[in-house]
Amino acid sequence: MCCAIGALLIGALAAWRKWSAKALDWCPQARWTAASAAAVMTLIAGIALAAEHADHYTARRSQWAQLAR
Repeated sequence: MCCAIGALLIGALAAWRKWSAKALDWCPQARWTAASAAAVMTLIAGIALAAEHADHYTARRSQWAQLAR
């Protein structure tokens, strides 16, 4: 589930970059500002997802550790 949400975030960012390149071509400063805001929002969403699913990540690590033995 976490990986799927991460993939959706990456896909949305890629689609937004294509759209913004065409729509904001006339004003590079606005595009840079919008890209910075999108990057900050994506970073915050990623941190929130990681914090919410910390137990999931910990459980997976312990499973891999048991398999490695």
